[in-house]
Amino acid sequence: MKDSEISLWEATTHHRIGDPLDLDATEMAISPKGHILVVATEDGVQVVDTTTRQVVSHLPPNDSRAEVSISSDARVLAVSDSIGVRLWDLDTRQALGEQIPIPQRVPHGVQPGQQDPRRGQLRAGRAVLGRGDPHPER
Repeated sequence: MKDSEISLWEATTHHRIGDPLDLDATEMAISPKGHILVVATEDGVQVVDTTTRQVVSHLPPNDSRAEVSISSDARVLAVSDSIGVRLWDLDTRQALGEQIPIPQRVPHGVQPGQQDPRRGQLRAGRAVLGRGDPHPER
């Protein structure tokens, strides 16, 4: 197995599923039910359907070091980089508005589980980012 390969495993049987995927990952996220794998690479973000093991979408890169997070309902993908955060609809593979700038005081990156899809919010550090200007939490 090469460094750039990603293997999918069946959790209950501990068997590898098919041949490894040839994606040179810098960051990964998997949906809560395991049907979507998002892989950030230097060439962009790849959305993989784990049931077919096919790349179903390629999102263009803004930065060579993106971080990715999937919402708890697996509907929204957050891609953060040194510029900001962009939200994507995982069903349509379309951007949900413009990129949201991350304030200088917020550490780089969005961590898993920090999205609230019902309220249109994303947490980064102590800031809450949404559709509009970021507001610090109180």
